Amino acid sequence: VDQLIQRHLEVEDGVPMALMYEVRDVLGVGEGGGSVDLMRGDNPRILEHHLLYAAEHYFLHPNYMRVDGCPVLFLYTLRDFQNFVEPLNNAIKKVQERIGRPLFIIGDILWWNPSPSEFPWDLYKAINLSSVTGYNLYDAGQPDKMDAAFSWQSAYLHAKFGEAARRAGMGVVPYVSPGYDDRKMRGGGRAAIERAEGAQYLKAWKELRRVIKCQGMEGVE
Repeated sequence: VDQLIQRHLEVEDGVPMALMYEVRDVLGVGEGGGSVDLMRGDNPRILEHHLLYAAEHYFLHPNYMRVDGCPVLFLYTLRDFQNFVEPLNNAIKKVQERIGRPLFIIGDILWWNPSPSEFPWDLYKAINLSSVTGYNLYDAGQPDKMDAAFSWQSAYLHAKFGEAARRAGMGVVPYVSPGYDDRKMRGGGRAAIERAEGAQYLKAWKELRRVIKCQGMEGVE
């Protein structure tokens, strides 16, 4: 993985990249494993080691993605984190001392439940979360939303989170999907979001733009 990242960063005039810290694999929780306790066992040490490595090798590279000069870091499934403020703040403080600038942290929290008002926004502010996003909004447990109406459902979800994020002083990084179909891997009975030869992707952008305009979501980036 390290070699692939380095090769990508070295591409001349390449697309800027940012790390999505996949803490579930790193800490052995896995998909569907429920909450992620960052204070458990060696988790704080592992987290700090990985982020300091990124600070040393990635964050200051000219081709690394930045917002207002701040290196971007995505935190995968932040919505499932528990006891995360202290270990994250300790690690982030050391990273920022190493690179001499703050990080632009984007948390993966958008999901269909619970409602945005039930998320720990004060804790997110405590780690200086800059924006929120949804890495993947596909949910096999809600097939009624994973069909032709997915674009509208997703845009409406962004609107609800946009309001909560704005009140917390954060932005929203939109998730737009060209489709989703994992039936060959996980079984033919699952719902699928059809690509429709690109029509789904175009529809998703149109729905999202419409909701942003109608809701006055200034916090959406």
